[in-house]
Amino acid sequence: LEQYFGSETRLSVSGFFNDTQDLIGITPSNDPADTREYFSNLEQARTLGMELEGEYRTRSGWLARASYTLQRTEDVQSGAELSNSPQHLLKGNLVAPLWRDRVFAGIEAQYTSRARTLPGRGIGFADPFWVVNFTLYSRELVKGLEASATLYNLFDSRYSYPAGSEFLPALIEQDGRSFRAKLTYKF
Repeated sequence: LEQYFGSETRLSVSGFFNDTQDLIGITPSNDPADTREYFSNLEQARTLGMELEGEYRTRSGWLARASYTLQRTEDVQSGAELSNSPQHLLKGNLVAPLWRDRVFAGIEAQYTSRARTLPGRGIGFADPFWVVNFTLYSRELVKGLEASATLYNLFDSRYSYPAGSEFLPALIEQDGRSFRAKLTYKF
């Protein structure tokens, strides 16, 4: 469901249901002397969720957007919540025009709720975390040329995310602050 209020404000609500079959999972060998694990298409998962989003765009080029997602993904056979699948996601963006309609600055904040680790790892959940990214970008400074530079994880947040069964630790620490520059030329 999407509703516009004038030309500046948009609100949307969406629901989703995913029934995924033949997910690739890791299974141990049937031979007790063989300690290797194998990839196979065994698992089935279902996700039920909803997302709310709001956007406000001014005539002068400012843009504010926020969204919230609530979801639950579970293993169909056991009914257990899947690992590495957060229930709550929150995102906010603010984009400001810096020069005409060609150069912009944007800041984005993302929240991810706790996520379950694999059973038997002794931890249970990865902690929730916030990450903030900052971007400068331009479009059509020169005909066909777009440029952007992004500083990811602006505040160098330290956080970890659940690891798969092929890794020894239950959690893997994620990258700190990083930078990316991009040039795109369309002809």
